[in-house]
Amino acid sequence: MALITIQHVLGVMAPDANILKWLRAQFAIVQGPRPRVGEFLRTKVRDSLSHMRKTPTSLQYHKSLAVEMAADEQVKEAIRNLTDEQFLLRAREELERFLDAICRVLDSEMTYEQKLSHIHGLISKNMEEHSTEPLARAIISVSSLNVKGRIDRLYPLHIEHVAHADGFKAAVEVYLVVAKTGQLPEKLPSHLPKDPFTGQDFVYEITGEGFALRCQGEDFRKSFLEFKVKK
Repeated sequence: MALITIQHVLGVMAPDANILKWLRAQFAIVQGPRPRVGEFLRTKVRDSLSHMRKTPTSLQYHKSLAVEMAADEQVKEAIRNLTDEQFLLRAREELERFLDAICRVLDSEMTYEQKLSHIHGLISKNMEEHSTEPLARAIISVSSLNVKGRIDRLYPLHIEHVAHADGFKAAVEVYLVVAKTGQLPEKLPSHLPKDPFTGQDFVYEITGEGFALRCQGEDFRKSFLEFKVKK
């Protein structure tokens, strides 16, 4: 059942403890959109390497870029002498190592902003560390920009989706309080899902028609859910 349909149903029916407990159990079964951005990036990298293998112009572009970044003629010649498969093997090794580091950050307990900051730092660090290795630098330089762009575009959208899913789980607990006591709680019950942008509790507001849950992150205060409570 779509979340927006659940939101509508909860707003037009009187809070029923049995139905709400069933809904809580369903949310527990369907875990929701946990961070899988890393897997998406790995898929894109595999697709890029496959494209390079099938498209000689793309492969030659990356090899030429590595030659341009070489510090001296001896290194340039060593890169030119790499077979296509040798180049692709080295590219895969470098990119897998790079993505492993990014995935460790994405799967960590850091907050949203901490993860983005750390990943941007990893990208800069990788480019600096490979400054004396032209082949690695060429691969990481091009790929790092692509990875950074994808993370900057997709990760906020993903976390906003997580915020909505977890916000609904928290709302069910608020409705359960109403079902048991006949009124909205003054504050959120304990042990609820957190705002994924900050790792803190959602901002809870009692409104004229029910209540609202809002994210605390400065850039994401617009991300909120409003719920009606039938009198």
